[in-house]
Amino acid sequence: MICRRIVSIVILTLLLALSAHSAQKVLPIMSAAGYSGDGNASVIAGIAKGKWLDAKQTAKLATGRESYRLYNNQKYIGTAVGTKPKLGYCVWIGQSYLSNFDNNDFDWAIAGKWNPFPRRSLSQSITQKAYIDAVRDFVSEKGIESPKVQLISVQRVDLEGDGVDEVIITAKSPRYGDSETGQGDYNIILLRQIV
Repeated sequence: MICRRIVSIVILTLLLALSAHSAQKVLPIMSAAGYSGDGNASVIAGIAKGKWLDAKQTAKLATGRESYRLYNNQKYIGTAVGTKPKLGYCVWIGQSYLSNFDNNDFDWAIAGKWNPFPRRSLSQSITQKAYIDAVRDFVSEKGIESPKVQLISVQRVDLEGDGVDEVIITAKSPRYGDSETGQGDYNIILLRQIV
């Protein structure tokens, strides 16, 4: 009888250990943009079992015990553990899943071990006519007549590691984000690739 009970306990313990081990581990990616250094970050996406997950799937699988590597837009700045993501509100993306960190001086929190900066980007002038024209043409094609263009950022980087630089252009209409934002205003990120 005691042998059966011990065997049962051992089997139950093994089953619990196996189920805990086989639980799906998720690697969330968080953005702290728009939170004014308050330690909050929005779930952007995640990876589990080699598959890309959206924010809702990632938030559901995150335990709140994930260890994150923290970065600003240029370099690694430390580590932190975030809380389990909860439904909240972000000024940039509206309804989102938020996690809170004890460190509030970061732009990105990544649970994975990969290098988010495999190749460094180079800032370019935001007054270059070629990029202003590229944004104007793109926005015009989307139906906005005579759009005004304000470049926010132009970054040149070899995204694919093939020796050819791509250009990431962040732009908006001058009123976008103001209380007067209205029809015809926009906020976009374009990838310019030489083919």
